[in-house]
Amino acid sequence: LEILLGSLTREPAARLAALPLLGQEERDHVVVEWNKTVAELPFGSCIPDVINARIAGKLGHTAVVCGEAHLTYGSLQTQAGRLAHRICKLTQGRNVLVALCAERSTQSLVGLLGILKAGAAYLPLDPNAPEQRQRLILEDAAASVLVTQRHLRSQLPFPNERVIELEDAGEADGGSVDNASLPTLQLDHLAYVIYTSGSTGRPKGVEVTHRALLHSLAARLKFYEEPVDRCLLTFPLAFDGSITGIFWTLLHAGTLVIPSEDSYRDPRQLTALISRHQISHVVWVPSLYDVVLRDSPPASLGS
Repeated sequence: LEILLGSLTREPAARLAALPLLGQEERDHVVVEWNKTVAELPFGSCIPDVINARIAGKLGHTAVVCGEAHLTYGSLQTQAGRLAHRICKLTQGRNVLVALCAERSTQSLVGLLGILKAGAAYLPLDPNAPEQRQRLILEDAAASVLVTQRHLRSQLPFPNERVIELEDAGEADGGSVDNASLPTLQLDHLAYVIYTSGSTGRPKGVEVTHRALLHSLAARLKFYEEPVDRCLLTFPLAFDGSITGIFWTLLHAGTLVIPSEDSYRDPRQLTALISRHQISHVVWVPSLYDVVLRDSPPASLGS
């Protein structure tokens, strides 16, 4: 206030918005010192290769669990590789957008990694969203291929010849898994595009590169030093909160626990999953933290 009033006495005709609120020393501290955010990226390659390096020697560990279904890192890599080769046949290995529509399941993680391994960026669609929103996103983003689950296929407006069903990636004869023949990614290639809610207008796609994703992950790994052993993922793929849980866990070769479609909204069932799987990490919105902490027996949250 003192700085603002002093400026007014010197320039009484100036517009209020044009007057400084900070002294020069404080302005340099806030604008210059605090804005020195340049950092060396500790990873020398893009996210699929970083994950490969992090899980080396741990292919027998459980990567993802949903209900009674689970995949080891070895199975996840194999199925994602098969899917990547199928995608490459349709995209010629170009860095394009591939839509991904999958319910909460182990297959959703196969789809995400398969798209990235194929040199493409994933565009997550919420299977529970209205058809109008799904159509708008698919048309606006001009997705080249759609990866989805068989039972969701009929509800998605997309040409049949450019649709890949996730169930095919799990077939024993599902194609090559020669990762050496998959495309080489660059840090400035897109990793994913997530659309805004549209609550303040037409939904807009936010593009995130491998470089940006890896910088975010590097900061998280530096700030939170405790390894992620088991993470409970409640966010859908189409919400950016899922990024933290998925990649943070994979970089620690931890286990991602995904609640089923009928349990992710129920705090009691989430508490039961925490206790059953001895969850070490969750990333939630404050309202969900509040409900679970208020209504759950403390012993069930010991992990």
